[in-house]
Amino acid sequence: MKLVLPRVAVIMAGGGGARLWPASTPDRPKQLTDPLLERASEPRGKSLLARTVTRLLGVVDLNDVWVVTATDQRSGVMDAVPDLPAQRIVGEPCGRNTAAAIALSAIHLRASAGASDLIVMVLPADHHIASTTALARHLRGACAIAEHTGAIVTLGITPTTPSNAYGYIERTDDPGASVPGDEGVASYGVSRFVEKPPEALARMFLESGRFLWNSGIFVMRLSRIERDLELHCPQTWTALRPVARALERGDLAGAYAESERAYASIPAVPIDVAVMEKTDHLSVVPAAIEWTDLGSWDAVYAAAPKDEHGNVRLCAGPETVLIDAHGCLTWSDRAQIAVIGLDDIAVVQCEDRVLVMPRNKAQDVRWVLRALRDRGAEQ
Repeated sequence: MKLVLPRVAVIMAGGGGARLWPASTPDRPKQLTDPLLERASEPRGKSLLARTVTRLLGVVDLNDVWVVTATDQRSGVMDAVPDLPAQRIVGEPCGRNTAAAIALSAIHLRASAGASDLIVMVLPADHHIASTTALARHLRGACAIAEHTGAIVTLGITPTTPSNAYGYIERTDDPGASVPGDEGVASYGVSRFVEKPPEALARMFLESGRFLWNSGIFVMRLSRIERDLELHCPQTWTALRPVARALERGDLAGAYAESERAYASIPAVPIDVAVMEKTDHLSVVPAAIEWTDLGSWDAVYAAAPKDEHGNVRLCAGPETVLIDAHGCLTWSDRAQIAVIGLDDIAVVQCEDRVLVMPRNKAQDVRWVLRALRDRGAEQ
């Protein structure tokens, strides 16, 4: 059986990335920023979203890349990826988590594909993946498995540490049969999902060899995700049907108006909970690739190169000065930072905002934005 179905990619680029303040703000969300300051070594400079698009070009053409984002972030997406056709950007009226984003994307894909089936790859926009070649091979393999078996295929990252920052997928022991075009990657059944376990349990997961980090990357036939959304997520799928009817009429303004009505009532649920934990057509492909979900400053620290004292210096302007400092993260888009006699802290400067904290408080940064919002409301 040859591979015959066309492939498309959907990049989820919503959310605000509150834990990467001050580099990420409501006006400039995480996916439109450059947390590792790779532009400092690459003159053209790229956002996380643009880098995600670039990684996919070994698997699909640019015209087959779709981005789902908040409606008020559409212009930022177009600035970040200027060659992306505007009609490939799907706007959400408000955030309702990943089940809604994938459902709305599926409706737009169906309107574009008509009666044809597609292989759909869904990826978050805010990941750092060191090897584009390795990712492309695993995605091509997952596409072949999804086409031949009809299953939803997810990439599970082979863990390197007992991290409690990620969700886990437990795979079965026996791999599925190989299929033509699978690039030599193996797939397994899925036993369960476990969300961010305590460190002791994460250590047991690592030692077992059966648990993988949940990458949030899914590959499936469009017809498969449509059926599973209708079966397992009926409230969301039913609410979005008027959007599909408007698109069938070619009424884009009406489709957005129907999206607004639907998003006012549908629940905010992640796709893992809404569909992946319930479907009986799920496989996982282990991927031993260097991968980081850049969800916090501690994750940025983990992904960045370090000096002999474990310090990370990310600066677009003058170089950071570190004296008698160990395990520190410094990040600056213009100002010079100096740290003396401190260990395991983060100092982040972006424009006129500065963050200073112990690195182990990285998950608490979201409270800064909440405090700033509360202060603005009071004023």
